[in-house]
Amino acid sequence: RLLVSCSYLSGPRVIAGTMACWRWLLLGSLLDALNSFELPLLVPDELKRLTCEEIADLGSEALNQGHLQRAAQAFTLGVHRCSQSTMFNNQAVALAMLAGEAQGHSSKQLLCEARAAADIAAIQGHAGAGDLQQAIESALDESGYVCGAGDSHQELSRKMLMRQNRTHRHLGDVAAFCAQPSFATLRPTTLELERQQWTTTQLRTILALFHVCGVLALEGLIPASLLSEVHQAQLSYADEVEASQESRLEVAGRGKHRRELRLPLRAPFTDANLTQGSLLLPLVRLLVGQKAELDTFSAIESRPGSYDQVWHVDTPTPSGRDDRPGRPAVGLVAVVPLVDVNSENGATSFLAGSHMDMGDERFWVGPEDGDGASHVTPRLTFSVQRGSVVLFDLGLRHRGGSNKATAPRSILYMSFVQDWFSDGTNFKVKQTRSWDDLPAAGKKLFSRLDSRAYLQRLELELKSRGVDVQALASVGEYSPGRLEL
Repeated sequence: RLLVSCSYLSGPRVIAGTMACWRWLLLGSLLDALNSFELPLLVPDELKRLTCEEIADLGSEALNQGHLQRAAQAFTLGVHRCSQSTMFNNQAVALAMLAGEAQGHSSKQLLCEARAAADIAAIQGHAGAGDLQQAIESALDESGYVCGAGDSHQELSRKMLMRQNRTHRHLGDVAAFCAQPSFATLRPTTLELERQQWTTTQLRTILALFHVCGVLALEGLIPASLLSEVHQAQLSYADEVEASQESRLEVAGRGKHRRELRLPLRAPFTDANLTQGSLLLPLVRLLVGQKAELDTFSAIESRPGSYDQVWHVDTPTPSGRDDRPGRPAVGLVAVVPLVDVNSENGATSFLAGSHMDMGDERFWVGPEDGDGASHVTPRLTFSVQRGSVVLFDLGLRHRGGSNKATAPRSILYMSFVQDWFSDGTNFKVKQTRSWDDLPAAGKKLFSRLDSRAYLQRLELELKSRGVDVQALASVGEYSPGRLEL
């Protein structure tokens, strides 16, 4: 029965069928309950070493052979590792079929999780996801089960995400969905933290918040003990830079008593739990894509007496981009507090929804006699504890608050961007001395090339002093176009 010819797989192995067959498969086996399944599904460690292609092949083979739990585990890993529409579509298939082997409440929860996977596949543009959504909806309707009953936030997020012509309805959606910081604050469930995996239902909510509000806070993502170590290292490195000649390039002023310090690639800043956490990196893949790169990696310190910043975006992003849900953002910023942050010590405020291109960027600035931001959407200020992460769209308007406390407020700033994008605004790069003699137009034109020339001259100088430069460099055995997160 599990191998009946229903239209379910996309990818290298496809089985054709009809929606009527789908409904039979989903509904006819709900009573034959054998197992209970907790979400997110536990993925065996041996699967975590597989590539995206191997995950797809394993999941497809398991599904064809009727090993439904194995298939669901493989595709659950796939949506975290690969975040492709095909992975979400196939996860929906595997979960829906697994619902037929589960018992009672578990079977219906699996169907709800399958619906979330089909929703994400649909907004990412998967051709067959629409029929799959309808089949799962029919199964849920006939079972009488309501996904997220009592959780209005879950259903509202689904409604916002699936809405068509979102730009036309954007302001109303933001007002309904992003009215308070608590609406845009999520905490992983106990099982999500234990297994270091998101449920797909939670991923759908995160995707909706990011695309509608442009910002969300996630509590408890990074160990507080690690952030204590990072904070001490940040303070020590700041002293190190101040005592050197590098401060003009590594430190940038961000207003009175506020500065940003670029961080080095050394421990503890390179700890995988910080930059590549099991709950953080899948969100980068989902929201920006597998080609994302870490661009700015810095610490921002706001000292007592600092003022409110002006409303701003950190760096210009292309206008007129495809803002439909499911389309990768140009970039996102992960703000990681190194101390508890609140209104007293200068929590950052965000103009909800202002990442959306409304045709004229002045729309978000507000009246000339105002404070530089429109009042057409809510202003969200997140008071978050150390261990939390605030994610916001690179194009979202925001401002750091004044520090009225007696101690500095320090945060990490990590921008994950498309590999074709580069922030040329916030920090200087090293140039040759001859670059100083160029006219302004020449400086702009040759900025990137001159920076490479500086590196080449530096290598030549090191060679002349007997340094083995080749031993310092990568052997180069890689293809840039094939690198992925």
